[in-house]
Amino acid sequence: MYLEAIVIYSFFYIESCLENFFLPKIIGTEQTKLVSYCVSIIMLIIIGFCGNLLYINKAKRTIKKVEEKFPEYEQQKEYLNKKGGTTLLYATILLIIIIVAVALS
Repeated sequence: MYLEAIVIYSFFYIESCLENFFLPKIIGTEQTKLVSYCVSIIMLIIIGFCGNLLYINKAKRTIKKVEEKFPEYEQQKEYLNKKGGTTLLYATILLIIIIVAVALS
């Protein structure tokens, strides 16, 4: 899930960099600001939907594995409570990418 999020965020960051470096030469600085704001809003909405979709898909996979592994509901519930949470490694990588992106902006 986090690896997919990193790929998606990287794609949007690259698009933003290209927008800032090449678009002003094509349409001018003032129009670039307007386009940049519109694209930013659209990208934020898309990132939100993608994040939700990634989370739902991961949750479905986890639940399916648990249902196959444990026949009883209470065992499933206990395992899911233990399994839940965030993987620190990917969350840290994503945080570093965000910090670097903000620092370079």
